[in-house]
Amino acid sequence: MGYREFYDAVLMNGRSYQGPTLILWGDQDGIFSVTGLPALKKRFHQSWAKSLPEASHLLILDQPKKGWLIYIVIF
Repeated sequence: MGYREFYDAVLMNGRSYQGPTLILWGDQDGIFSVTGLPALKKRFHQSWAKSLPEASHLLILDQPKKGWLIYIVIF
């Protein structure tokens, strides 16, 4: 299963998770477009979403200080 198929089948059409969810997204993500962020926020009702500018799919490697700061503040 490719990335797009996984995204569609699991994240967008799978069962809803009802617990708290942190969604971090790199604005320069070449695997999943940041345009999918509103749909994920709608699907995961208790989500907190943040996108990081100048970060790719591996946002923790691209923006380690900002990424970890978000984790620390949330958790």
